[in-house]
Amino acid sequence: MFKGINRRWLINTFGVVLAIIILLVIFSSVAVHSLCYSTVEAALNNHSEDLETVFPDGISDNTDTFIATASTYAADFNYKDEMEIQILNATGRVVTTSTGFDAEEVKAPDFADALKTESGTARYVGRNEAGEKIMALSKVIRNPQGTELGAVRYVSSLRNADARVVIYTLIAIAVGLIIITVVALSGYYFIRSIVKPVRRMTETAQQIAQGDFSAKVDKMYDDEIGDLSDTINDMAKELDANEKLKNDFISRVSHELRTPLTAIKGWAETMQYGCSTSPSSRAAD
Repeated sequence: MFKGINRRWLINTFGVVLAIIILLVIFSSVAVHSLCYSTVEAALNNHSEDLETVFPDGISDNTDTFIATASTYAADFNYKDEMEIQILNATGRVVTTSTGFDAEEVKAPDFADALKTESGTARYVGRNEAGEKIMALSKVIRNPQGTELGAVRYVSSLRNADARVVIYTLIAIAVGLIIITVVALSGYYFIRSIVKPVRRMTETAQQIAQGDFSAKVDKMYDDEIGDLSDTINDMAKELDANEKLKNDFISRVSHELRTPLTAIKGWAETMQYGCSTSPSSRAAD
């Protein structure tokens, strides 16, 4: 099955198609992953822009004012089902959350990174203390003198985003498998339409080589394969005609040679008989 033309098709055509499908599946998976994560990040950025109205220019008068204002903002947040808001003090400890749960032991790497940036904003993708994959964005709030008072942190679970990535990846794999199956089936029947007639022509050619000039190839297709079948059949006819011509020539030559040989043989026998009946033999008689 994997010899000759089949093997060359498997390597040169099917192998290339398979490699392209795999690359497309990987590319689509990466693209969907990037799109889903970018959507979550865009949502975090859009909500963080609300802080411009709560804390103009990211500034609050003092720590108490910042915590009170931020806590009110978190309590009135209308998208609690999409993400969580955490209010951090200057040391990075969570003071309150929009969910109302105690989150003092929360680790916020993005807060530490935000303190190092000029914009006071940083993003983090990783797992929280419960092991859930999240994306978080921290926005540092400062006093008029530039001292950090704390930060507002937006946290969104990536469970749905990862689920969408898995779903779209599975769809891409399914589509790829369908394409591979179609290519494999079409290629199988196409190669079979070539290999099968070629094998028959090979068998017929072997019969002709052994002297069976009556062997013929059935013309299956009106294409190059069909033209080759006609050529082999014409060759068999020509060889058969040449064989008959040769046999006729040999028969005629044999016949022409047989007549003088018979005459010579008869003359030789006559001469031999004449010699055997010499005068002495006749006298004895």
